[in-house]
Amino acid sequence: MEPSDSEAAAWLQAERERFIAAGESIAGTDADMRAFLQAARDGTAATETTPAVQVMITDEIDPQSSVSFTLRVDQPTEILLIGDGGSDLDIEIVGPNGSVLCRSSGYSDREYCRIAPRGLETLSMRVTNRGRLSNRFLVLGA
Repeated sequence: MEPSDSEAAAWLQAERERFIAAGESIAGTDADMRAFLQAARDGTAATETTPAVQVMITDEIDPQSSVSFTLRVDQPTEILLIGDGGSDLDIEIVGPNGSVLCRSSGYSDREYCRIAPRGLETLSMRVTNRGRLSNRFLVLGA
């Protein structure tokens, strides 16, 4: 039986909150990252010091695999990848000419990229799972 729209929305909101809480646990005392995550939680609009944050993608990735997404951006953008803790995730943003604009590949499932496009650009974002377990993840963008 398929969940109702309200049940699906409640589940998505709970998952979003869980991922944001995970991000806060790794942000520590980093004021910029904490403001970024708080804006994502609140759904607040941009201010001079805090950009508008939106949930861009929620997905699950199998072990030892990659998934790609298309991004259309026209201004400097910060991207935060937060996984469920199950395995190592990496992120890579590739420009229209195939050059790597940003790569973040630490030994966790929390990664960060900042990109500055030259006008409206269509970019490719690849998330790679380097671990042996699947990983549910959230990508926030501002």
